[in-house]
Amino acid sequence: MLKASNTSIQKQLSVAITIIGKYDFPQKWENLMDELVGHLQSSQDFNVINGVLSTMHSITKRYRYELKSEELWTEIKLVLTKFVEPLTKLFVKIHEDLPNYSTNKTAVKVLTDSLVLCSKIYYSLSYQEIPEELEDSLDTWMPRFENLLMLENEIINNDATEYEPTSIENLKSNIIEIVNMYTQKYDEEFNRFLQPFIMKIWELLTKSQEAPRFDILVFTGINFLTTIARRAQTQEIFGVDDPNTNEP
Repeated sequence: MLKASNTSIQKQLSVAITIIGKYDFPQKWENLMDELVGHLQSSQDFNVINGVLSTMHSITKRYRYELKSEELWTEIKLVLTKFVEPLTKLFVKIHEDLPNYSTNKTAVKVLTDSLVLCSKIYYSLSYQEIPEELEDSLDTWMPRFENLLMLENEIINNDATEYEPTSIENLKSNIIEIVNMYTQKYDEEFNRFLQPFIMKIWELLTKSQEAPRFDILVFTGINFLTTIARRAQTQEIFGVDDPNTNEP
């Protein structure tokens, strides 16, 4: 998985790892996390780094749909303990470095793919409940997620097709899904970040082009804003009167 340069081969290996991980990790694959973290921290090759991230996404995405159990939470806790800190450091580094590679066609595509994978893993690790490791780093992740909602790159846009979302659209859709989940499930912890996200997502939708490649992004954004608009505490942002008052 770490050495595969062909995307289709990586996808096939990803499916295999998902199946193996479901049955063997962590009891029969005890050294997996240490190996992945070692590669993540030592490699300067983002093809290898993205192989690590793809592997982690393959393992963690089942956390989104499996029923809560002590066994499952023990596994998630192991992943959190070993992987969240290096994942966070990598995410911060990519966010800081991305503007420096905005005109490098190969680099900007690889780095945005890395951000897409980081956001997918973040979503999966947050799904069952908000863990202490991620709650403590909200101030690191959320402002950067907010900033990435406005990300644009001429090289990626110029290479885009009419129908296929680019890595930038996929990244923004993932971030909106994270925001939507945190708003609905972890309101107390997330509420202080909410209003800037609402404004950014609203702005993003007003600027989206009428092309099929933006369909998922627009749908995700509208779904989020529809949910938010129904909340009494956010209705004033949308200019909606509170039906429980007599005020116009």
